[in-house]
This record gives sequence, structure tokens and C-alpha cells, in this order.
Amino acid sequence: MVPERVARQAAELGLEVYRRSYPYSGLAWFTFAGMFLVETVALGLPHSPIRAAVLLAGAVLVLVATVAGLCTRLRKAVYLFEDGFLLVGMWGQRKRAGLWEAASVRIKRVNQRYPGRPAFAYAVDVDGRECFGFGERQIVRGTRLALDVAEMTAPWRVAAALLAITRQGAVLLGPLRFTGDRIQSVELRSNIDLPIAEITRIRLQPTGKRHEPFELQLSIRDVPTDVALGIPAIDRVAIAQLIASLADLRVS
Repeated sequence: MVPERVARQAAELGLEVYRRSYPYSGLAWFTFAGMFLVETVALGLPHSPIRAAVLLAGAVLVLVATVAGLCTRLRKAVYLFEDGFLLVGMWGQRKRAGLWEAASVRIKRVNQRYPGRPAFAYAVDVDGRECFGFGERQIVRGTRLALDVAEMTAPWRVAAALLAITRQGAVLLGPLRFTGDRIQSVELRSNIDLPIAEITRIRLQPTGKRHEPFELQLSIRDVPTDVALGIPAIDRVAIAQLIASLADLRVS
């Protein structure tokens, strides 16, 4: 359910029908509360002359951090609507908002602390400027939010790309360069150079993976196996739709 205040703000902005929401985890505040608790126990030694003051100050800090974490978890969230999004703060106030036609999402930073399991930080831009950023653990199902935003904004990214191809002859979308008849890699390790006219099928194949739920696969004429494009997950829907528009095909 959408809180009444959020629904009213969305109606004022013309965001239309509610789709889903993603709450913030409050993890940072709960982490601070744990740190304050440990420090309080460590400094509040039985024979310390300031033991009472340390325990009181520590209790206040733990309480404040815990309440802030709960308010963040219960109230702060990103709400997605048919025509745009609304970011609500921990006190229920509107912090950021935007329409899908002017928005986009990108990978802002990749943390490689854990081998084989990178942690991503994302940024949502509106009119080419960063509106807000978030880590995949900062928001509950943060990567799923990034993928949803990418899907919502895909039609406008595709329309802008088609216009750029018409006017300039080529466009960059994600790590790929598109012309009217070819797809070429720009920022990928693997070299991609495909003629669009030879593409016979476009598929977003489910993978069962939580952070990469589907893979973009292309069937090429006279090539026995499908080609999987190793591009970031947040670019796959827009790129699939752009290829479909250029090749006059449907995404399956």
C-alpha cells in the first residue's frame, strides 16, 4: 500500500499509477548503533570515574541510531509509478522526484572487496544530472530497483538513440556503438562487430540469478549457436529494444 501522503504527492506530480516500492534498509544506522554499544561497554569500566556519564551518553547514542534506523527502514523508500519515481525521506517528506522520460540509471561504482561477488552502487540521473544514488545493500533489493528503473526508462533511451542515429549516423548505448547497420563494442573485453541485417532473433533469456535475472542473446543467420552479449544488466532491456527497432524484430 502507498501511504496517503506519498499518493498525494505523486498525484500532484502526475506520476500516474503506482507500481512498486523499495524501502531503504537502515543498515548504516543499525551498524552505528552496534558500534556505539560496543564502545560504551568498552569505555564504561566498573572503576572509571566517568562511568555513569559514559553509560548515559552511550545509551543515548545507541537509542538515537536505532530509532533512526527504524524510521529509515519503515519510511524511507523509492516509489515507482507508471510515469516516474518519488524518493521519500525517513520522515515521510519528498526528497527527489522525476519522470521516466528524463531519467536514466547507471553503475556509479563497483566494489570488488569480495572476489566473484562485486557490490554495485548506482546513480539515477534526471536531465543528465545525478538525482540520487544508492548501493545495492543500502536499499532492500537495490539491484532489482536499478533493473526496474532501467526497464522503465528504456523506451525513452531507445527513442533518443534512434534519433541520434538518424541525425548523426551513430550512437553509444551502454558499452556498444550502433549505426544503422552494425553493432560494435566500445568498452567490452570481447570484440563485437555484428551486422544488424543478419540478426534473426532477440531473446532476453532468464538466468535464475538474482543480480542478473536475464541474458541478452542474439541468433545470427548461418551461425549455429546464439551470441550472448556480455553487457551490464541495466543496459540489456534498452539495447534489446534498440536492436529490435533497427532489425525490425520483436524481443522474445
